[in-house]
Amino acid sequence: MRFAGSLLPTSLLLALAFPAAANAEARFRLSLSWVTHEIEPVERARSVQSTFLVTLSDKGKVTEAFTRTGGGRRRNTMTREREAGLGDELGGRFAAQWKVVNQNTLVRVAARPSHTFAIWLRTDGRNACSISVEWRLKPGFSVYEGWSRGRQVETRFSHPTLQHASCEVL
Repeated sequence: MRFAGSLLPTSLLLALAFPAAANAEARFRLSLSWVTHEIEPVERARSVQSTFLVTLSDKGKVTEAFTRTGGGRRRNTMTREREAGLGDELGGRFAAQWKVVNQNTLVRVAARPSHTFAIWLRTDGRNACSISVEWRLKPGFSVYEGWSRGRQVETRFSHPTLQHASCEVL
């Protein structure tokens, strides 16, 4: 199953969803938190908080400034900023890309070895937006796989539980 259908040109997206933004940028703050239910190597719940500052330019580029905080007793924070054309892969350890789905919707799909993680961003382009997320196992996998940077060990976990998802037009 595909996450996104045909892509609309960025200029069309900006013209339809952001009519007042001719030759401007659209900016969003996405805030997410979820719990991963680790089953290996140790059974435990880990909370994760992520913030994405997303800038969509009228030149077909998307920039994301990403901060993630997670872990148990030791809190690990990771920050990175990446830029690519819409539909192009953002650099990094795992493939991720932002795609235009329709005049009001973008989707960010990150491909991990065992699963994909998608963030659906919907907006009226003026002052309202919303997000939803989806974790989907790839064929042949029955659990999600990850990496604990703090413990330097592979982890396996059941389906994450979303705690909070919000969006703000900046």
